[in-house]
Amino acid sequence: MKPLPLWLAGDHFPFTLGSINGNGPRVVAMDTGGAGGNSLAMTETMAKSLRVRVDYDRPTSVNRIPAYPCYPTEARLGTATAQGVYSIARTQPAGYERLGFDPAANFTHAFFKPLALTFDFTAMRFYISRP
Repeated sequence: MKPLPLWLAGDHFPFTLGSINGNGPRVVAMDTGGAGGNSLAMTETMAKSLRVRVDYDRPTSVNRIPAYPCYPTEARLGTATAQGVYSIARTQPAGYERLGFDPAANFTHAFFKPLALTFDFTAMRFYISRP
């Protein structure tokens, strides 16, 4: 199992490298406790640039931010992949821009649920695998 880099920003936000629809590696956020049934969250602008299909016929909201369901063909962290998973495209950023950058997406609890994770905060490495 090859480790991924692990970075912390702000007071507790973990980041690593991932790819969406073959675009990457790019910096992505990891929200292992993210509530809801979506696997990834990204801005509508990012979804368009990554060629993620957005469903404009079913508007919703996330934390009072207007959003739309979207479905990346493939989302990947290391060797862990998910295909066609329900995700969210927000019309506004999630707030990471205050850290000085905006990650490509936020990988959430639904993506991580079938996987085994290890955060090594000494070596700043992240391990992900199927149990």
